[in-house]
Amino acid sequence: MAPIKKSPRRTPLRATHPNPPTPRSEHATNLNSDNATPAEPSADHVLEACASRNIAQLNTLLAAEPTLVRAHSKPLFALLPHLAHGDSSASLVTTLLSHCGDDFGGGGALDMAIRLLLAQQDPSHLRAVLDAAHPTVVRLVGPIFRQTLAATPARRAPHRAAAAASPFASPPPAARAPAAPRLLGAAADAPPILAPSTRAQLCAELPVTHSLSDWHLLYATAEHGSSLRTLYRRCAEHSGPSVLVIESRDRRVFGAFLSAAPQPSGGSYYGNGESFLFHATKRAVHAHRWPGRPRPAHFILGQPDGLALGGGGDGFGLFIDASIDRGSSARCATYQNAPLAGPGSETFEVARLECWGVGAF
Repeated sequence: MAPIKKSPRRTPLRATHPNPPTPRSEHATNLNSDNATPAEPSADHVLEACASRNIAQLNTLLAAEPTLVRAHSKPLFALLPHLAHGDSSASLVTTLLSHCGDDFGGGGALDMAIRLLLAQQDPSHLRAVLDAAHPTVVRLVGPIFRQTLAATPARRAPHRAAAAASPFASPPPAARAPAAPRLLGAAADAPPILAPSTRAQLCAELPVTHSLSDWHLLYATAEHGSSLRTLYRRCAEHSGPSVLVIESRDRRVFGAFLSAAPQPSGGSYYGNGESFLFHATKRAVHAHRWPGRPRPAHFILGQPDGLALGGGGDGFGLFIDASIDRGSSARCATYQNAPLAGPGSETFEVARLECWGVGAF
């Protein structure tokens, strides 16, 4: 009998995909797409969106993970000067203020954020900040936001400003009507240098968080004599911002908003970018502001022989000598201002000088 042959063993067929899927990388998300949404937003995603100024992507990332705001508040607030007015920018600023805690980027950043929201004229953004922000932020923005909400019709349509509008610009009058601050501590028989209408115009130039504050008199040559040492002494107990107003003997009026009261500073500048110089005419107040880096941040220098405001360039933006009898004003690198004492004249004689503390004393 012939032997039986065994059939060869067959390997079972396996189903195969003609194009097997490629494993997805965790970094495969395209952040340049406005609609791209990482499954798990990370610090790298936020920093990349900040670098490319992709506002839509930032709104998506921070809405999914608001805790990233506090961890990266510095690069986020650094975007503020580059934002144009619009719904996307307002949404981003609302998220920043609502989740930044008490770290809102230093001098000028908070003011830029507030101005952008007020210019948008959308009450929902203001209410969202008041409801969710850190108590420090609510304390600072609360008065102006509540006043704006009280004056805003319930169904007012959002303001549609030009795309090129800058957040440095003041809000439109409907959002922020200027009013003269209340003056405290001044003698009834000594009228202040600034008339009510001029005070109102200057108040509209102040950082928004100080625009509703009372002013209380810290020092006036008419009451306390002409001495820089006396000015320093009387300002020592005021830790907040101040307004310095000068009337020269040729009847020109100018001065400065200082982010801190005048004090001896041991040869070092202090203050922040909220400080500015100004001069007043019969019709308007003209502010000279720090444009930011790379301009030098030389805001306030308190010396025994004089008070200097704004440095670099050909001289100080404003200088007052120790006797508060004479002073000078030159174009400085900090503010890029024209001489405040008038064209062709860098020196002046002081007729009156006042220093007002802004806010709580």
